[in-house]
Amino acid sequence: MSDAKDDPTLLALFSKYKSDLDALGVSTVEDMILLEDSDVDGIDAMTKIEKKKLLKSIKSFNGSADSSAELTIPVAQSVAVMPVVAPPSSALAPQASATSIELEKLKIEAELAQRRQDDKDKEERRERQEREERREREEKREREEKREREERMMDKEQRAAHERNMQLQQSVNTQNSQSNVQQSMHSTSTQAMQSQHLATTQAMAGSMGHSSTFVQPVVYIAPFSLAWTSRLFEDVLQDPEACLWGTLAPCLLYAVIKRNVLNPAASGDNGTSLSIGGINPCDVLTYFGNVIVDSWCCICYGFRARSLGNSRYGIRSKYNLVMAPCDDGQVHLFCHPCALCQESREVIARNRVLYPQASAAVVVPTVVTQAPAAAVMVPAAPSPVMTVQI
Repeated sequence: MSDAKDDPTLLALFSKYKSDLDALGVSTVEDMILLEDSDVDGIDAMTKIEKKKLLKSIKSFNGSADSSAELTIPVAQSVAVMPVVAPPSSALAPQASATSIELEKLKIEAELAQRRQDDKDKEERRERQEREERREREEKREREEKREREERMMDKEQRAAHERNMQLQQSVNTQNSQSNVQQSMHSTSTQAMQSQHLATTQAMAGSMGHSSTFVQPVVYIAPFSLAWTSRLFEDVLQDPEACLWGTLAPCLLYAVIKRNVLNPAASGDNGTSLSIGGINPCDVLTYFGNVIVDSWCCICYGFRARSLGNSRYGIRSKYNLVMAPCDDGQVHLFCHPCALCQESREVIARNRVLYPQASAAVVVPTVVTQAPAAAVMVPAAPSPVMTVQI
């Protein structure tokens, strides 16, 4: 029993699992060898290997104790048993003090080991916490840098957009100022032209002895933009006389149209009716020449339509009319009498507007070959326009 104090396995297990052994009523190392197998298995904190070592030590101590008991106390019927004398307590005192010192030493070592382990765990926790804090600081710095980059980019885009808007506003202001300058120049030139026109008209009226002067304003109209006053088929009966002439004597109607277009004031009524006075015989002969050519070949009928189409184009150019309902030559090719009647009605209507009082007033025509840039809006360069007096 005294050798149990010197067993290193028992000492180590006793110091390590002292609390668990105290629960089983084991207060010393010697009491450990009295444990049963079930008591050892009930210590949950102890590993299987440690349990095997403890059971092995217990069995070894129990076996040696049994053998020593058998040797010291033999069974003999004829010999009297000698009384066992216990050693004095003074002999056991040094041994007990040495055991207590060793236990204290083991306890101190265990406490130191536990303290070192606690310090190590604390250091690891501190390092882990520092790493977490360092990672959080880096993430926070990255987020701040990213936000700053986004703010700088947004500010840069806003400044660029503001600069573009300023440039656009400046260009618009420049264009507006240029347009205002052009309009002012145009208005100035228009006023000058009107003043010159009025002075010229008054001078001519004074020299001719007229007491009243009729001055017509100048209006700028885009080329070929006015509609016909009458339609090709629906308005044929508006002028029955022209319809009769176009059907029975188209040559005379053609000559009258030419007369009214070239010289509206040649006849007594200033070309506003179908009087035959002042017509050119060559126009009649030209028309008959086309008819004679038509009798030779049907293809020449197209040539006549093309020639009369040119005449229709001249009327549209003079009065600034649109091409309707189709090409000029095709109109005369497929509906020659209706085309002549429409042209006659249009020339008479336009002359009534352009020359309302030619005999009672002095009309000074103003020829404009180029309209001002502000008057005609075209994609490319300004196109030449006609001046129409109304």
